[in-house]
Amino acid sequence: MNRLNINTLIFILCFLLATSVTVADEITYIDIHQAKQLHDQGALFIDTRTWIERKFGIIKGSVFMKKSEVFDVAQYLITDENQAVVTYCAVGVRASDAAAALVELGYTNLYVIANGQGYSHWKKAGYPTSR
Repeated sequence: MNRLNINTLIFILCFLLATSVTVADEITYIDIHQAKQLHDQGALFIDTRTWIERKFGIIKGSVFMKKSEVFDVAQYLITDENQAVVTYCAVGVRASDAAAALVELGYTNLYVIANGQGYSHWKKAGYPTSR
């Protein structure tokens, strides 16, 4: 690599890091127990898993939204910009991506069930589910 390419690469990496820190400031990563408290308070839960994963059950009251649909569907689901929104999947990756997309749309009261936790941990804890 020549000097120009290295400098360009460093600039791009720094920009991406700064952007990800900004997005991370808008999202709170939580475990299933914290999520249960938000569930009890009426937060909107968004399930970002595949339809096959959903066949085994969902967090009661959650809605299904693929990451690719966030920009098109969010405005119809989240009618109050201050509403707490919790995204979840199997371990947190897809849920984090969906929450980041919601940040881009201007939402700020966002939570992600993460740290390797997801629907299976919620179900194992005996929290409300449905099919």
